Amino acid sequence: MASSRARASDIKLIIGATVGVLLAGFLIAGAAFVATRSKGSVVCGQLNIGSATDVRQTLQDGGPYFQTGGAGCGFWLALEDGDIVAYKVAQPQNCSLELKRDHWQCGSSTVTVDGLTRYPVSIQTVGQTDSVIIDLLPPGVATSTTSSTVKTSARIACGQLDIGKETEVRKTLDNGGPYFQTGGAGCGFWLALDDGDIVAYRTDQPDNCTLKFTSNAWRCGTRTVGVDRLLRDKVTIDTVGTTASVLVNF
Repeated sequence: MASSRARASDIKLIIGATVGVLLAGFLIAGAAFVATRSKGSVVCGQLNIGSATDVRQTLQDGGPYFQTGGAGCGFWLALEDGDIVAYKVAQPQNCSLELKRDHWQCGSSTVTVDGLTRYPVSIQTVGQTDSVIIDLLPPGVATSTTSSTVKTSARIACGQLDIGKETEVRKTLDNGGPYFQTGGAGCGFWLALDDGDIVAYRTDQPDNCTLKFTSNAWRCGTRTVGVDRLLRDKVTIDTVGTTASVLVNF
């Protein structure tokens, strides 16, 4: 596996249009994604998903799709009446929300979007980009904002990401991978299987292009590329508590 290299500072996160259906059947509650600065230090605050234009286009092409927000803070990004929304995975009925091809399901029940709880979504200017910001902070936890930036003490940073239980991650990839995950601004990657190994292909590749998975092929810019040429983040299987978990290191 290629060693970790320095990232480009501001890459545009491109999310695969087919990701929305890849997690059907995945036990999300049992494999909650955990964003960490280091082992045991969970971060769950405001998440910058990326350019509003790109996110909207991706959702129009192939949404909804699942995103990690930290332990217990996963959500489904979707379009509702033209607005970008974030449906919580953990719903108040004590069940986990899943997308089943053409309908939403919570536990064993089919549900409609009207009754789903959500995280607040806003479009804010970060640098020079209109970005989609998901507010995952619990009620009563203060954040500060300005007209041009978003500030929070719980801002997710690149570091280490606990993807979840190895057997469930592997099952999800077997059933429908690869799929995209954000690791914080500038830290996106594609989770995939390569000769049976779980790998994380970096979104930003050295040819100054952004990696995408479309029509069962890897593309960087306009070129089709082979996986042997792709830069990767380090993936390890470590025991977290009593669970063998997949850790992606940035």
